[in-house]
Amino acid sequence: MDKIPPIIFLGNKGIPAQEWGGRLAVAVIFPEKESVALANLGWQVILRELLWRDEFVVERFWGQARNQDSLFSIDQKKHLRLFPVWAFSLNFELDLLNVARFLDKAGLDLDSKKRDDFPLIIGGGPLCFLNPGSFLPLFDFLWVGEGEQKFVQLLLQIKDKFFWGASKKELVAIAEQSPHVLSAQKLKAKRFISSFKEPAYSLFVSKKSVFADSLLLEINRGCLYGCRFCAAGYIYRPFRESSVQRLKEIIKEIGPRKVGLVGTSLTDWPELKNFLVWLMEQKIKFSLSSLRMDGLDDDLLSLLRQHGTRTITIAVEGISHKIRRAINKRFSLEKFWQVVDKLAELNYNVLKLYFILGFNLELEDDFAELENFFQRLDRERKGINLIQVSVSCLVPKPWTPLQWMVLDDVAILEEKVNKFKKIIKPFKGIRISTENPILSRVQTILALGDTTQGFTLLKQALADDSWIKAYKKIGKDLEQDLWSRPKDTSLPWEVIDIGISRDYLWKEFLRFKNIESGSKCIRNCIGCKRCGLDFVFN
Repeated sequence: MDKIPPIIFLGNKGIPAQEWGGRLAVAVIFPEKESVALANLGWQVILRELLWRDEFVVERFWGQARNQDSLFSIDQKKHLRLFPVWAFSLNFELDLLNVARFLDKAGLDLDSKKRDDFPLIIGGGPLCFLNPGSFLPLFDFLWVGEGEQKFVQLLLQIKDKFFWGASKKELVAIAEQSPHVLSAQKLKAKRFISSFKEPAYSLFVSKKSVFADSLLLEINRGCLYGCRFCAAGYIYRPFRESSVQRLKEIIKEIGPRKVGLVGTSLTDWPELKNFLVWLMEQKIKFSLSSLRMDGLDDDLLSLLRQHGTRTITIAVEGISHKIRRAINKRFSLEKFWQVVDKLAELNYNVLKLYFILGFNLELEDDFAELENFFQRLDRERKGINLIQVSVSCLVPKPWTPLQWMVLDDVAILEEKVNKFKKIIKPFKGIRISTENPILSRVQTILALGDTTQGFTLLKQALADDSWIKAYKKIGKDLEQDLWSRPKDTSLPWEVIDIGISRDYLWKEFLRFKNIESGSKCIRNCIGCKRCGLDFVFN
């Protein structure tokens, strides 16, 4: 089935009660708070696929599993232990502690090798094709890659064998026959790549979502720019875009009051302006998740302001031209100042700027350039009432050139954060929020570590009920082996064939060290294979 008809649950309306007889009961678990769950498309697409099939009964679970209440489903208040299959959506490294809490609260061992009986615990989502090495012991198996329908086909096989009395071990063996499944026994898998014929869109429209009351539509997946710190630009290759005709069909079928456009590179979508005009003609409100500065021309800014948009977000990332060049971030200061002038002219109220600290090339000259940047911004902001600056700390990701980068010590990173704050302090109307460097280092251990490092830290965090306490106890010892890995060292995540060659990433890493920019991807990557991508759709 190429197109699953839309099911939309509005407001607080939940999934109605389903018949359990003869159906495989699947708990779909998003290990984060409700507002984030309702704003995430990945697990909602899986849920929609399952709800349209008579072979399954499905219930939602979400939350941080801090108490026993989390073990009861959102819709029918069924206890988690009633479900023979648990499917976790894994999106953020820090949420792994919530996964561990779910297992612990349900009385299950964290190590799958010590769990002979049901439930069958499955993981899916972006973390599973980044680096599953640090958390693989939690799961009986992982689904590696995209492909919602392909995953549901696997569950159908499991369902048939389950009702014939197959043991959990036998069901895992069936799953391991798929090239897109990874387990403790099968340490080799190939990333599944969706053809993107059917765009992802919301199953739930709720005021409780981060994107309140919005039908979310995925416009594109992947990125053409190849910023060297960004996993999305690598793990979602090739770059894909939705069909504007299909998007309009979905909107006409559902009739939403507000649409949220989701994508890593919305301004690269050639249909963007025309689509926004069409939405306005339909009297449908809209919001946009991310915009590249080089796509913010006068026409688009005027169109957004006409629609009522009062806030624009720009990712600056590096604190200086040198850093931005090293990380392959295409950011023209000339263009930035043009955008600022237009924002002031059109009476935009808020400008949000995102930065990343922690690249080991940062020196005093780079912070001096950053200070000059804010001095000029303060002079030229004119009618912009508020500038919100968010500073995160670098987490090198697998499958990016910076997977080999040596990180600053946490103490040095804290000094850099304080230096950034000091630069901002004199300016009225410029606010700053920063990330705790320790949490970024926890994410790094989970992102780059193997089972010894990542799983050890996770177990300690569960015992302490805190990532920060766990890092202070054992983090220093665990992270030492993550730095300065030679090129030929086997990396924990290379049990996955993601389609991108190590040689390509290493060349890009050397360009980072030498502060050299690189080229963009092309829209039709078939025939290029510059990065080694030699398979596209399954």
